[in-house]
Amino acid sequence: MKPENVNPKNFKVENIVYDNEYFSIAYGIWEEGNRHLVMRWNGESDDDPGYPKLFNNPVWFLITEELKIPILKTLINLPGTNNSEVLNALRKETE
Repeated sequence: MKPENVNPKNFKVENIVYDNEYFSIAYGIWEEGNRHLVMRWNGESDDDPGYPKLFNNPVWFLITEELKIPILKTLINLPGTNNSEVLNALRKETE
């Protein structure tokens, strides 16, 4: 499943910062209003919800706060990374 199609009601994706078709990392707003980094395995087709999933519905896995900035920094210039979105996320984290 494409990461932009994974939209559980408890997380609003602001941007996909990394996507290599099989694995994705996104940045967005969790239900309590704080920004978080999340990740997931995308599955093998649009019909496959990937992992994690809840009752066969695709969801995101929340990355702990302490790892958010180090992971964002590590993603820069890797294949599959949207560098401008990573830099936008880092900017928001330092505001």
